[in-house]
Amino acid sequence: MLKFDPYERDRIFNKDSFHYAILQGTLFAVEVILENFGMTHEVYKDLEAYKFINNPTIAYYSVLWGYLNLLTISLDTRHSKIVKIIEESFKSKTLLHFALQSELKKKNQIAELLVDYGLSNNVYKNAILHLSVQNNDLEFTKMLLDEDTNFVDARDKTTGNTVLHIAVKQQNREMVKLLLEKGSNVKAVNNLNEQAKHLAIQNQDLEILQMLLSRQQQHTDLDYHDEIMLHYAVATTNIEIINYVLDQNLDVNFQDEDGKTAVHIAAEMGHYQSVVVLLQKGANFSLKTKCGLTVLHCAVLGNNIDIIKMCLSDQQINMTDDKGEPPLFYAIRKGSFHVVELLLDKGAAVDITSTIDKDTVLHVASACTDSNKIIQLLLTKKIKIVSLLLDNGADITKISTEGINIWSFLSNSQMRKHETTINLILERGANPNLEIISVDSLDKTTNHGTPLSKAIASNCWDLVEKLLQYEAKIQDLFAVKESFRNKAYLEVLLRKGLRLDALNKEDLSRILMSIILHEPRPERNMQLYTDNKLNINIKHDGDTSLHQAVALGKSHVVTWLLQNQADVNATNFKLKTPLQVAVATKQLDIVHLLLKNGADINYYTGQNDAIWESLCKHFPKDCAKIIVNTYPNLKVLNGLTPLYYAVDNDDEHMVRRLMEKGADVNDSRAFRKAVQRGNISIVDLFLERGYQADSDNPANQEVMSIAGSLGNCSLIDLLLRRGFKINSANSSGDTALYLAAKNNHFLVTKLLILRGADVNCASQRGETLWDYLEKHDTSITEAILQKGVTEMRLSKSNQNSLLHYAIRHCDERLVNFLLQSPEVVLDCNDPSLKVEAILRKNSPILQALERRRFGTNVQVKERVDSCLRERRSFDILCWLKEDDMTSETDTSSLYKLLHLAVYLGNDEYVDFVFKRKIDMDSVDVYNSLYPLHFARENGVLKRRLLVEMTRWIDRQYIENKLWKLEDMRRHVLQR
Repeated sequence: MLKFDPYERDRIFNKDSFHYAILQGTLFAVEVILENFGMTHEVYKDLEAYKFINNPTIAYYSVLWGYLNLLTISLDTRHSKIVKIIEESFKSKTLLHFALQSELKKKNQIAELLVDYGLSNNVYKNAILHLSVQNNDLEFTKMLLDEDTNFVDARDKTTGNTVLHIAVKQQNREMVKLLLEKGSNVKAVNNLNEQAKHLAIQNQDLEILQMLLSRQQQHTDLDYHDEIMLHYAVATTNIEIINYVLDQNLDVNFQDEDGKTAVHIAAEMGHYQSVVVLLQKGANFSLKTKCGLTVLHCAVLGNNIDIIKMCLSDQQINMTDDKGEPPLFYAIRKGSFHVVELLLDKGAAVDITSTIDKDTVLHVASACTDSNKIIQLLLTKKIKIVSLLLDNGADITKISTEGINIWSFLSNSQMRKHETTINLILERGANPNLEIISVDSLDKTTNHGTPLSKAIASNCWDLVEKLLQYEAKIQDLFAVKESFRNKAYLEVLLRKGLRLDALNKEDLSRILMSIILHEPRPERNMQLYTDNKLNINIKHDGDTSLHQAVALGKSHVVTWLLQNQADVNATNFKLKTPLQVAVATKQLDIVHLLLKNGADINYYTGQNDAIWESLCKHFPKDCAKIIVNTYPNLKVLNGLTPLYYAVDNDDEHMVRRLMEKGADVNDSRAFRKAVQRGNISIVDLFLERGYQADSDNPANQEVMSIAGSLGNCSLIDLLLRRGFKINSANSSGDTALYLAAKNNHFLVTKLLILRGADVNCASQRGETLWDYLEKHDTSITEAILQKGVTEMRLSKSNQNSLLHYAIRHCDERLVNFLLQSPEVVLDCNDPSLKVEAILRKNSPILQALERRRFGTNVQVKERVDSCLRERRSFDILCWLKEDDMTSETDTSSLYKLLHLAVYLGNDEYVDFVFKRKIDMDSVDVYNSLYPLHFARENGVLKRRLLVEMTRWIDRQYIENKLWKLEDMRRHVLQR
């Protein structure tokens, strides 16, 4: 078996496995080493140098994952600070909280360790005790209470529960016994004013209840919480619990905060046995709650016939609650026919009116309720209940304060379902002209028409005839409205004496127009509307009839309205005309129709709703056809013309027609849009029609810039031939040449240079053509030089990069041009330029660089040629270093030479460069890996570089550059 020493250091980095685990943040490896090998004093002392060993999150994760040994180290170093930071970071939770909440096997060991370090002796011990009880951790709870029992009655901030409440709720008998032994207060209450015994009753846990009551004093002085136990017991319907609580000498008629006794609760729950037990113990059935409910009221709500019969023998059947409602009202609302029948048999009065809502029993039987289930139940038993009530003398004519009457039960139902009930109440004298009113849960009153209108809407011939027999009102607007939808019913009403001219004209207009707009075939009602000479421009909800017809897309109705002199330019409540509505709803046929009938296309409210602009947005091609013969130069919002929109839609035919009709050919915005679209034929059409290219219009200054950015050679050529200035710039100072180069348009760039564009023009930001030259090939340079350019304006930041570009591409002509230009100030002593030339083995460029420094020197040329010819790379390197390298040479240049030395592949080269004492601290960590990459094929050189890198890493480590160190280590090891 192999032996492994985790504290043995390696020879390269002088680190052991334990340190690597720490550096990599592998806490699992750290814990395994500590658990199996322990830790020497030397390692422990060395660990204090690491920042994150003292980091509070290490302690947190150690607790969370059960790393006992690592937690011990963290606590040994700075446990007081760890406790403080953990509490601040995790919303007042301590490490002990996290230990108790975990499900690890070492949970108790970790908790004991934290207690030993004193982490439980703080203001959070209350919460820790609660957490321990919630986890049913009997052993740890006992340890906490053995240490200090002052916290045994500590309350939870949110619920107010003590630990005794929690233990009782979880039915942990052993925990309850422990807490009682430690002196827990059995009378402590939570935020719901509940004691632990109340929770025991709710859980129906008789054993715990007995334990709690045995700890109380004798029940000689019972308080509210003792008396209320019977209410909790009755709510469980557990007879054993009820009998046990009754044996505690409690007052069986004790009333709670709502005035309810135990028998009220039992009756409302419909539990007969509980009521019997309470009655045997002397329960009083005549007591009322604070709402005035008797036991009979509660029994009716419980819907238990046996309990109701028991209450009837000892109760006044007509006693009312605070609203003046007797138990009969409650029975009717529940739709319990047998209960209603029982109450009526026992003498329940049917002439009682409620004191607040003024409801009678018939109102209650007829009114709708909020619950759909109750509605269905009520409707199925309505006939029997109503008949029964009428037989017992109920007043059918009364109306409640909200308008609820005998007909209200029809508000949410079909007439056919209730023909028998309707016939019954009509025979008993119900008024057929009352309106059907309902009230919802928000006390909102809704009018559902009259019984006659309901019957017509439900197509019930028999009920219509029946209602007319009982003198239902003929001139009823609700009925008239429904009859317009059915010709047969209208004829019946007309035969019975209906006179449309006697109705309110405005109401009749609204009714008929509503039907016309929504019927598929409204011709008959249209004729009826015309015959009665009703107002065609009547407004409904702020809209005229024409607005509504347009919005619904009823073109035949629109035609009819226009034929009958409807106001085509009327405005609605939003100040919109019918034409604006038609455009917004994209109905081109109606737009044509309205325009033919005089709709104002120039109407504008000033709210960005110009009609012509909306037309152009929704019907770009068709809109021009509408106004091409009438409004060729119409200007709409923002000064845009039909010509502009035609150009924007690339409609050359429409552009030509608009120009023939007199549209302004010098519309600069339209012309610029044509250039932006890159539509050469439309641009040429403008120029042929006389567009002035040489005008001082600012828009013309931007035309060439736009064309340059598009990269369209044909467009550029056309504009130049028509007289546009090649060097004109836009508002940002950008010329066509600059934008073409910037946007990688190679052919356009070359074309503009050959046509004489200024290669030195610059933008307002100081950028020139040369800033983007690297994106193109060398033929751009050829084009520039062909024009005989003798000077060049460069930004300082791009002078050196341009020369690098020329050297990398072996462009000798550009190099010579740059070196000869007096405007170009270059550092030819920069070793990186020579490195570029050497790597590409380009002797002419290297000679040109030397000539810029020394002038023409035959010896220099011969020396370089000799070195390159004989591949004496080391001589080249030495020659480069002879005069250039001083102690003040910048680190970046030196480091590039290091790259070259490694690339050439000789240890002597590397030694030569390192003797120059490169300041590695100023080199970026990741850049320092490039020499390693070059040396990957040379093992000796690689080891040499690793040694140099390790020396640097150690210095960085001393300077606490830990994050760089870890990253560097990972890369080095991977290499």
